[in-house]
Amino acid sequence: MTGGFTEAPIVWYDDLERTPFRFFTIPAEDVLYSFMLIGLNVSIYEWLKNKISA
Repeated sequence: MTGGFTEAPIVWYDDLERTPFRFFTIPAEDVLYSFMLIGLNVSIYEWLKNKISA
């Protein structure tokens, strides 16, 4: 979505509102935010699974 496989990026980021670090074409804060969302869901799932089985 940030222009890695397209001629023009679908999402335009304001350079004043993000960090200058990128993973390929994705801003670092987007990657970290995604990992946090996935991690939170996995943590809640594991907690509920352990609570129900105990």
